[in-house]
Amino acid sequence: MKEAALSVSASVQDWSFSQGETADNELVDKVKAAGVEVNQPDKKAFIEASAPVYAAFASQVEGGDVLVSRAQALAK
Repeated sequence: MKEAALSVSASVQDWSFSQGETADNELVDKVKAAGVEVNQPDKKAFIEASAPVYAAFASQVEGGDVLVSRAQALAK
């Protein structure tokens, strides 16, 4: 049962991400249409500003360095 669930979830992952992106974009369009200004974050600046937080977490939490590495890999 577990293998079947993993297989099905893997097979619909791309579709799920695409649907999520479409829903996000539609929501942003509705928010903009309501007169709200929507900005785009500076991803590089955010990552740089977060570095001290990641370093503190990695040094204070057991296994934190592994979690930080995995999170940072997702940001690329």
